[in-house]
Amino acid sequence: MDRVGRPRGLIRHASAAEVRGGTAHRWLTGRVTAYSGVWLLLVAVLAVLLSARPDLDVLVLRQAGTLYVALPGGDIANFYTLQALNRTGHSADFAIEVLEPAGATVTPLGSLTPVAPYSVLDGRFLLRIARSRLTGPSTHVRVRIRSHGQTVQSIESAFLGPGSTN
Repeated sequence: MDRVGRPRGLIRHASAAEVRGGTAHRWLTGRVTAYSGVWLLLVAVLAVLLSARPDLDVLVLRQAGTLYVALPGGDIANFYTLQALNRTGHSADFAIEVLEPAGATVTPLGSLTPVAPYSVLDGRFLLRIARSRLTGPSTHVRVRIRSHGQTVQSIESAFLGPGSTN
């Protein structure tokens, strides 16, 4: 505008009413406020979800495609797969305890601990139950995952067997 001898500000992004009235454009509109509110809500939800996630997450599933194994001595066993995800910057150790049925034992098939920092550990274990403790062809099993003396997770699954002999 200096070259043609006109005042500055004549060419700008403005409506005709703004040019005539000289009022400044208001950038804080209802739409901007609404979008800002939605954005802040999403950031808050993400922060809560990230802070509430567990440091160690363990997934236990009965191994697909297998039934049960009759062991010498009359016990019945099922194979389970385990996947442990460590979300911390240090190694994590954990232990598997069987809560139900009483007297069941866990035999790791390979090393299940420690889980390296920021990594996933895949493993297998054998769950062994006395035949007299079975409640039918499918017995309810509950295991607890403990790390550093605290319960991390309680996992429920099914144990397949021939049924009870009572």
